[in-house]
Amino acid sequence: MPLRSAELASARQPTCRHMIFFLRAQADTDSWEKAGILRALNLLRQAVDRDPKYGSALALTALCHVNICVNGWVEDLGPVRAEGIALARRAVHASDDDPFVLSNSAYALGFFRSGDRPSP
Repeated sequence: MPLRSAELASARQPTCRHMIFFLRAQADTDSWEKAGILRALNLLRQAVDRDPKYGSALALTALCHVNICVNGWVEDLGPVRAEGIALARRAVHASDDDPFVLSNSAYALGFFRSGDRPSP
């Protein structure tokens, strides 16, 4: 059984409702469109509300914040950047041995922190 099928099957259990939100959000982030990213953020917030230490959802939410900044979908990037950094850090603290969490959090932190260094 492919991984996504296994995750979907286990997500049907009432105790794994947060996984359903995550998997739906993951599909929306793959669209790379504003409407999809905003839908994903809503779903991911619901997942994190149900499990505040859900590292995968926190990391994917941080990536959504990267997308918002890259595409210039907000006027003031400061709060989006700050929240993206906080989410990525929370994700790593929640799941410090999960490759998905580590790689996506590192990407988000690298993106957001690149503005901290002076240009050569």
